[in-house]
Amino acid sequence: MKCQSPEILEPLWEKIHFLPGNSIATDQVVIEGGGKISEGTKSKGRKLLLEKPIRFLLLVDESDTWGHGVRSFSEVEGSFVLKSSAVLCGPVTSKLYQLWTHKRSMVKVIYSLFQGLPQVYMDVKVHWAEDQKILKMEISPAGIRSADVTMQGAGGAIRRRTDGSELPLHHWVWLQDDHSDVAIVQDGAFAFTMTEEMRTLQTGLVDFRTVSFVHWPQMMPVSILTTKSVFILFLTFQRYFLNEACSIF
Repeated sequence: MKCQSPEILEPLWEKIHFLPGNSIATDQVVIEGGGKISEGTKSKGRKLLLEKPIRFLLLVDESDTWGHGVRSFSEVEGSFVLKSSAVLCGPVTSKLYQLWTHKRSMVKVIYSLFQGLPQVYMDVKVHWAEDQKILKMEISPAGIRSADVTMQGAGGAIRRRTDGSELPLHHWVWLQDDHSDVAIVQDGAFAFTMTEEMRTLQTGLVDFRTVSFVHWPQMMPVSILTTKSVFILFLTFQRYFLNEACSIF
């Protein structure tokens, strides 16, 4: 079910706040199919902003530090499965609620769209209970072909050439070329990687690693530690909004 306006839902609007569904929309941005993001309903041609919906991947992580010659994590063991979704619709904001699960772990996502703004806001809550795994959020911007990125560094912006290696991430990274651009602003991920797959750059934000000391021989056996985290993610698809976006954090 798609997100409808409150006028359509009258007189039930005062009683119904959450509805089953997986799509929300404004004039600027449309999120449908559980996370497929495209231009808004008034845009000609409805260009895709992301090549495919955002995914949450589990990668094998057997390194106990960043200093053992491990430069990247590429072995995908599985992904979180979307278990349920709901929508909330209003004249100012529309929200898409998602619950993703994998074994004993959960990811709860709230997508928010605001009328008049071309950005996508995401509130992400993670309950992590995986053994020797790393959690990555995969974002696939449409139309990005350049492997160069501009990202926040110590004291300002820096330009980096990506090759699939993990890069330390501050609050923002900006992907752009002659055809498209997207800025990702967040306050919780600590690493970033970008690889070229099927001519589309795949962006991975690292949110969680399994606590390493539980695998030391002198500590075994120890049950898997569970951890929780909350962070905010902000996607903007027009470069002149980047300065405004970065001021949030």
